[in-house]
Amino acid sequence: MTGSAAAPGLLRLLISCPDRPGIVAGVSRFLYENGANIIRSDQYSTDPEGGAFFLRMEFALAPEKRDGLAERFGLKVAEPLGMTWRLWDSARPKRISPAGLPLRPLPARPALALAARPARGGDRHGGLQPSRPG
Repeated sequence: MTGSAAAPGLLRLLISCPDRPGIVAGVSRFLYENGANIIRSDQYSTDPEGGAFFLRMEFALAPEKRDGLAERFGLKVAEPLGMTWRLWDSARPKRISPAGLPLRPLPARPALALAARPARGGDRHGGLQPSRPG
């Protein structure tokens, strides 16, 4: 690839649906057939036997191949597999404020510390009890 060639943009696909065989294969095949290159894929199932399935894929696809992609995905993959899904360009901000500015993520909160103090008297829980204010 030469330095003048435009790098394809990245798209993200977020899916949830009832878990069943063929979900990853269906999504991957669709993306392959439409000229996409999967960059990252994360998946999770609450239970392979009737649970919920979640998938997040990031893939490269040239801008000229994007036209109609969402509609085709909905008809060929999402609808037959009963998916709830979103597809967006990763270069675009996900959320916009009323002023038209991208929203910043909330700062991480420190984890709550669980304090314990020795119990007074006999205790069947190893001598520790939760701290109580005061």
